[in-house]
Amino acid sequence: MHEMRKESKSCGTIKKQTDNIIKASQRLAEFDFNIERGGLKINVLWFRAMRALKGGCIARHRHFSFEIHVITEGSCILISDGGEQKITKGQMYITAPGIYHEQYAEYEDYVEYCLNCDLSAGRESSRSARRILEIYGGIGIEPVKYDEDIKTLFELAFSQVQHGGIGFCENIEALVYVLINRVAAEYDNGTEVCIEERKSNINSVRFEKIDRYIRDNIASPIKISDLSEILYLSTKQVGRIVRAYTSMSTKEYIMHLKLEKAKEYLRHGELSVSAAAENLGFSSVQHFVRFFSEKEGYTPTKFRLNASNVRKI
Repeated sequence: MHEMRKESKSCGTIKKQTDNIIKASQRLAEFDFNIERGGLKINVLWFRAMRALKGGCIARHRHFSFEIHVITEGSCILISDGGEQKITKGQMYITAPGIYHEQYAEYEDYVEYCLNCDLSAGRESSRSARRILEIYGGIGIEPVKYDEDIKTLFELAFSQVQHGGIGFCENIEALVYVLINRVAAEYDNGTEVCIEERKSNINSVRFEKIDRYIRDNIASPIKISDLSEILYLSTKQVGRIVRAYTSMSTKEYIMHLKLEKAKEYLRHGELSVSAAAENLGFSSVQHFVRFFSEKEGYTPTKFRLNASNVRKI
């Protein structure tokens, strides 16, 4: 009985410590961490600890960034396109940009430390930074056993935000940088990852992000610098990605999507010509008519009339 009371007290202490860590990690959402160190750019999207109760589920989803999952208590079921796996205390896994996944607490509660971030080369890239990007670019979703140092780095960061003080943000940034390196070391098997294959995979996700942003903001006068900012790339890098997938410049692709949307509006008679011009972010109806006529060989009004005649037939 005495032993049971001791065990119960110990479990209660651990739970309280974990609850404090989770509470502290929630404060990290108040801060923006855009880090550039050692040739790496790390844009932290979220950095947290969470407890999932038995029966709970995080539905199928994906991110356009890397997400590091570290299971510190209990276990969960991970489901991805590669199948179903059980992840237990002491294991971690990484989801790369564009990878669909879901997880649920089938057998018990679990606690996860999670870091979600964009990774890219800094202004002064280095050999070690390039190697780290290669490693992350080649990581599959299979779980690996993690070194206790990784859990400690998470907890040190959570402790920093809990206690605050002078320079605590800089301390957290340093810990994130070390954490990114330590996780890479866990996955580094000493073999070179195919750089071209990694670039192809990442650029595919980047192009999807570009395409989605343009379509979602089709009513606005989209600037190439907008795309550069959301991807943390130069305008030239954005241009190279767009040209690789479309054989067009970035500006040409933006206008191509606007043209396709304009034809959709006109074909279905949803909007007047002036309303279509406004909905597509043109500065004036005249500008829209001139653009449409140059591309299609006739005015928007004529295009609508032809489409209407086709529907009648």
